[in-house]
Amino acid sequence: MARRTIDSKAKFIAGAVEATEGTNPGTLAQLRTRNLEVTSYDGDSRRREYDGDDGRNNPTVKPNRHTSFSFDADFAGSGDPTVISALDEYLRMAGLARAPNATAGFDYLISDPADVSSGTLMVRRKSGRDGANFGYVNYESNGVRGYVGIVMAKGDDPMFQFRDMKGSYIRPAYTAENAEIVFAPDNQEYPEIFENGNVPEFKFGIPDGVGGFELRDVCLHECSIGNYSGLNASWRNAVNCAGSRVTATPIDFTAKIGWDDSFFELVESHQGIITIPFQMMHGTSAGNQLSIKSAKVQVHDLKETDIDGELGMDLSCTFLDRPVLTIA
Repeated sequence: MARRTIDSKAKFIAGAVEATEGTNPGTLAQLRTRNLEVTSYDGDSRRREYDGDDGRNNPTVKPNRHTSFSFDADFAGSGDPTVISALDEYLRMAGLARAPNATAGFDYLISDPADVSSGTLMVRRKSGRDGANFGYVNYESNGVRGYVGIVMAKGDDPMFQFRDMKGSYIRPAYTAENAEIVFAPDNQEYPEIFENGNVPEFKFGIPDGVGGFELRDVCLHECSIGNYSGLNASWRNAVNCAGSRVTATPIDFTAKIGWDDSFFELVESHQGIITIPFQMMHGTSAGNQLSIKSAKVQVHDLKETDIDGELGMDLSCTFLDRPVLTIA
């Protein structure tokens, strides 16, 4: 067999929600990603130890075999509010459900664990040419579920972060194609840099002095929602019921803001839990505006921090309802 040269960067992912769990739907949507990683033979490692040996010659086995994927994708829309983004398939297998927005675009609602769609993911790596053909190593996995986070930092591209995307193990296989597979993701706009002018609003509810709250802009430097789906993902290889499973977990987020004494009151929980509204929008063009809204956020911790030589605050927050992501 001829030696195959594999470029570590010559890889891309395609995926789609499955009509029947565990069955490749056939047509997969390509996605532009960064930091794409696949662990083809993931699972739990167990070392077999027997009485009477000297502790050296113990083989390792891996039960609960599955394949795991992680990757980042632009925090962006399709470029047209009437067109579903290529992200849609991936957001749905990461725990979000699509619904039409009453004004424009599409809402993504956080699903109950039992309602999360499964999907097929396939990573292809170009592996040189075999005669007149093009060669690829394919990493396919079915029944995939996971979760998605969101990270936004001043001066950087905001990103969706897909993590713990777990599905069935299928041994990676080499295939020869008559023509090179063209990587051309459809309906995926580029992101606008996360900075002033590209973020029309980022507001917390601040006490108005008369018992209510006023949505007010804050001086924002960073915001990170590590697990926006509110799900933990695992693979369970139980007899006759193997598959990816998700369970609910709190949706926490952090924000790095300029110093603001309004927040000292909000973190107090010794006499009752204070919840405030929150909303943000990123992007300025139709089809590439992403917003998150929540009526009930608890700011439960803060600490002062240095931000570029000035005093700022690190906020730790939790959504106490299910926030709504809108792409419009």
